[in-house]
Amino acid sequence: MALPFDKRAPDDILSYRLFVPNNSPLSSISLDTLVAQCKDYAAQLSTGFLWHNEDLQLNVSDRLSEPLPANFRPIVLHGSTNFGENIEDEWFAVSLLTRLADQFQLVLQVSDGDGELLLIEAAEVLPAWVKPDVCQHRVFWYAHALQLIPLPTAPSDFGVLPMGACTLAQGLTLTTSPRGTAASPAVQAVLTARLCKYTEPDFIPHHHHHVQLRLPPRVVKVLELYPELAPRAVTAFAFRDPAEMRSAVKLKHFPPSETVVQSVRLTRFSYAQLSHAQCKPPAAFGRMPSSQHPDFKSTMLGCFLTLGFEILAQQGAGRTLKSVDDDLQADAGWRGYLRNLEQHDYFEGLLKGSQGYKLKLEQAKTHYWNQVGRHADNDDNDD
Repeated sequence: MALPFDKRAPDDILSYRLFVPNNSPLSSISLDTLVAQCKDYAAQLSTGFLWHNEDLQLNVSDRLSEPLPANFRPIVLHGSTNFGENIEDEWFAVSLLTRLADQFQLVLQVSDGDGELLLIEAAEVLPAWVKPDVCQHRVFWYAHALQLIPLPTAPSDFGVLPMGACTLAQGLTLTTSPRGTAASPAVQAVLTARLCKYTEPDFIPHHHHHVQLRLPPRVVKVLELYPELAPRAVTAFAFRDPAEMRSAVKLKHFPPSETVVQSVRLTRFSYAQLSHAQCKPPAAFGRMPSSQHPDFKSTMLGCFLTLGFEILAQQGAGRTLKSVDDDLQADAGWRGYLRNLEQHDYFEGLLKGSQGYKLKLEQAKTHYWNQVGRHADNDDNDD
């Protein structure tokens, strides 16, 4: 049963709004504090979770397109999350939002490109009156349950329950009224079954997959600073276009002159994407091991991930790469290593900023990261 309640959002965008009743503990604190508390709570619930694309994006506004009832603070927490192709991320985000609403007594509206996804999930047990043209502003999450404002059926309902279109103010008033608008136990059971898996202690560890990959040390350093970029690099590689690939094979940002084997954390979805990718490795990676060689998988998948990072760099991740270099400049070990190279005429009199100087500097960085990575591995093995 397809219920395209709201086609305004793209298919891979989850949109959400949270409203603050006057009985909420957030009703009288400053807007900055309100947002900070909500973000902190969501961060606690998602500690260690690796998002496929975007995490929750919570913002607050007091500029409202529609008036709110008097028993609501005149603000709205709102945001959207691009979950890409990973439906598990979408439902994990919904789980976070429902728990956030429950924790702070908020009223939640949530939808995606297909419309009211909570209703779509429970489509088989919905009452017959539920149709796309009457459900706007009738579907909320509040008080640990899905709220579904019905059409009037008894004489006493008329004048209380809207017959046709329901305004946002009417929906919020009825949702929080003593009358009660909770959906049927059958609907609640379906949603509970779907959402409860995301609260299990083993959900986040099971969501991830660790794989050994052979990578340039510069990629290793980026992953050390920004582990959340790994799935995005996989997506960039999986959806590359010919123009991006022609530029990426030059490997300007991540030269593979030296490589190290590194454990990389991906989502299971990203790992599947990477494993099923097809691509001829660029010549810069040198001769690849045969498909029967034990290093074939780590080398080939490492090549694919490196190309993904190269494409990300082309797409505007230069700030991230600058942060890697800034981090290196703050490394006392690197500064000492560089001074030693200069004292031994490593740069052969080349001018700083020249093409030859930059090439030798990049080679020195790669060698330094390589050595640091090996020392770190040895330290781990000693523990």
